[in-house]
Amino acid sequence: MGFTLVELIVSMALFIIVVFIITSAFLTLATLSEKSSTTRIAMDNLSVAIESMARNIRTGYTYRCNNGSDFYTPSAPPIAQDCLGGGVSLSFYNQDGIITGYLFRSGQPTGPNNVILFNQNNVLCKSLTPEKCLLLTAPEITITNLKFYVMGAATADANQPRVNIVVQGTAGTDPRTQSKFNIYTSVTQRAPK
Repeated sequence: MGFTLVELIVSMALFIIVVFIITSAFLTLATLSEKSSTTRIAMDNLSVAIESMARNIRTGYTYRCNNGSDFYTPSAPPIAQDCLGGGVSLSFYNQDGIITGYLFRSGQPTGPNNVILFNQNNVLCKSLTPEKCLLLTAPEITITNLKFYVMGAATADANQPRVNIVVQGTAGTDPRTQSKFNIYTSVTQRAPK
């Protein structure tokens, strides 16, 4: 009782097909695991960065939202201004009375002291001086859009001023495992001035 050549070829072909299917499934699972891990790390990192921004905005006052061209300059402190159409920058006084802000800019970071900017890689960073930029987000995160919407800052009613933040971008450097994200958060001033 032996095997014929045809039976041996058929059994080898079936074995190769099964191995190929198992290997494909394993590689797909590895890619999905890497994408899941990248997305989780990016979302954790973004949560910390946005929570830091929200904390500073929540305890700040005199919000001014603009499109970047009239961002804070040392000779002109922020004047409360609503921005219902959305702007790429937000300047305000922080809880210690120091002018600070956030700005979406792709290019070399420039601007005044105590401004939080994006550097040339569109990574959110805090700049105590324009030359020294401390990153708040991981390099694997690319921000493509950041908008601030300010409501109630310029009015003297009983409503607390509110800042809505919209962030869009991608997480990951490998196109196969990259994930897009859209984050929206709303921050209400803690103690109106």
